[in-house]
Amino acid sequence: RTSPPTLPSSSPTSKPTQEAEHVRSCPPSAHCSPAHAFDPRASSYMLNALTMMAAKDRGGTFGIGVDADGFVTESCVLNVCVVGKDGILRTPPFRNLLRGCTVRRVMELAKQHLVSTNGSAADKPLSAVVQERIPLADLYEANELFLVAGDTHIYSAVSLDGRMLGTGKPGAVMTRIKQLLEADAKEGEADHEPL
Repeated sequence: RTSPPTLPSSSPTSKPTQEAEHVRSCPPSAHCSPAHAFDPRASSYMLNALTMMAAKDRGGTFGIGVDADGFVTESCVLNVCVVGKDGILRTPPFRNLLRGCTVRRVMELAKQHLVSTNGSAADKPLSAVVQERIPLADLYEANELFLVAGDTHIYSAVSLDGRMLGTGKPGAVMTRIKQLLEADAKEGEADHEPL
C-alpha cells in the first residue's frame, strides 16, 4: 500500500499564487484507507487531514492521493489537473472524489478558450479536455500538473516525488487558466460567491 503526493509548506495565510510547488505522491496507507473515507457523502475531512499529514512528513504541504490500483484521486480539498505531452487536459472522474465547482469551471473555460480545433493556434495550446482515470506514472511525464479549488485557488506543481515536471516552472496552460478564472470571478456569468 502507498500514500498521497505532496507540496512543500507555505503559510496558511498566504494567498494562492502561481508559485511553483513540489509534490510527492501519497498512495493509500493502512491508516487512511477505510472505504467510507473515500465516500464524499461521509462529510469528513479526516482523509484530507491524513493526506496532508503524510505530505508534510515527506516535505510538502498538500498531498495527491493515489488509489490502491495506482490511479490519481485528489488532493487535500483540491482537484488534480494534468496536461500531458499530447496537449490533453485531464482530471480524474468524480467517482468517490470531490466534485469541485472550480475544476468543473476550469474544464468549461479550457474547452471554451484553450482547445484548438485545427491544432495550430498558439493561444489555444490544448487538443482536448477530458475526465478519465490517470495513472500516477502519467503525472511524471506531464507537461503541467496543477491543483484547483475555491473559485480561483490554483497551485502549480513543478516537481513530483523529486522529479522535475515540464520546464520546472508554472506552465502556460495553468497560467492562462488562472487568468481566465480570475476574470470569470470578477466579470463572468458563472456562480461566484463574494468573500
